[in-house]
Order: sequence, then structure tokens, then C-alpha cells
Amino acid sequence: MRGRGGRHPTAGAVPGRTRRRPHNTADDPPQPLTQEEADTLSTYMRSVVEEGTGIMLVDVPGEPVHAKSGSAEVGEGESCRVDSWMIAYQGDLAVAVLVHGGGHGAGAAGDAVERFLRNVSR
Repeated sequence: MRGRGGRHPTAGAVPGRTRRRPHNTADDPPQPLTQEEADTLSTYMRSVVEEGTGIMLVDVPGEPVHAKSGSAEVGEGESCRVDSWMIAYQGDLAVAVLVHGGGHGAGAAGDAVERFLRNVSR
């Protein structure tokens, strides 16, 4: 049995070492981040640009860019495809890119985000 993203549905219980029953999150009203949570997330996303997989965004003109990248494996065995993704924001502008077959990490998606932000800042 597999859950979302091909993972076993109890994989989310590993960090807390507790078994949780699946529930429909659509029934839970969304809660905004606290200021402390938002500040922490912003710091982490900026560090991705300053010293991580988003380094190609460090000198994009304008306000500092904040980003997170990753990859998603789709399929199994010989038919497995690795998709590249990146989300980023600069000031009040946000962008998300998914490149099917783009490979692991920032790769193709990071390049697309960089091109987009550089063209927007012209």
C-alpha cells in the first residue's frame, strides 16, 4: 500500500515515532504561520540561495531571493522519471517551476527560475 508520493502512509509518523491515523486535511481550517515561523522559514529559504542549491539566484538584481528546491521520482525501475522543482520568492513576487524529467535537485528548475527572475527585473 502506498500513500501520496509513493510513500507508505505511516512514513510521516517516523519523526515522532507515533502512529497516526490518516485524516482529511481539507476538513481542517488553514492556519496562518506565526511571525516566528515565517521568519524561520524565510531564513532557511535564504540560506538555500546563499549557500545551497539555489546559489545561482544569489546575484539576481533587486530584493534578496529566497528559495527551496527538490526532486520527485515518478514511476519505478526502468520507467522511473526524476522531476526537478523549485519554489522562490523575491519581495512580493513568487514563482514555482516543475520540470518533468529535469533531474535531481535544482538543476533545470533552478535555471528556469533564474531566467524568469532576471527577465522580470529588467
